[in-house]
Amino acid sequence: MDFILNFIIVVCLITTFIILLIGLFHTAKSGEEENNKINLFMRYRVAIQFVTLIILTVALFIKS
Repeated sequence: MDFILNFIIVVCLITTFIILLIGLFHTAKSGEEENNKINLFMRYRVAIQFVTLIILTVALFIKS
């Protein structure tokens, strides 16, 4: 069970980091047509961060 929780946590953290990098990349090369993509990636990042925090909270509750 610990391995599965640790694996899910790592996947969530890596996914959050990748989405953050993609959003920053789109921000760096932003143009007028890119504004919607920037907001979309940042919304994805916030949603994934929320899911990651929920998973971390549940994992801490289960492990203690």
